[in-house]
Amino acid sequence: MKDLDFIAGDYLYGDLPTESEYLSQYFNTGLERNFLSYYLLFSDLYLSEGFLRFYHNFSDHTGSSCTQRWVRELLRRCKDLDISLNIASKNFDLSSITKIKTGKLRTVFK
Repeated sequence: MKDLDFIAGDYLYGDLPTESEYLSQYFNTGLERNFLSYYLLFSDLYLSEGFLRFYHNFSDHTGSSCTQRWVRELLRRCKDLDISLNIASKNFDLSSITKIKTGKLRTVFK
């Protein structure tokens, strides 16, 4: 199925799954949104083959030129948001969930 996603080029348009649309509030520039779209489709590549493979494929497939450091920062941002949302969901903390989903959680990235 990932082959079809790659061939279709869905990651080039910045389309996000509906359950992940809130993440676009934390990724403002075009490069960041390209990364987010690519990561949500191909995160299993990062998990199975490691960072360097993911980085090179991201650069090659999207044509985006950025440093490894910046991609690591964007990956950290995704992980922090995912962890924060999971913790808030486990604790049934509706105010934190609302804060995360509305794009108001900025302290995680400082």
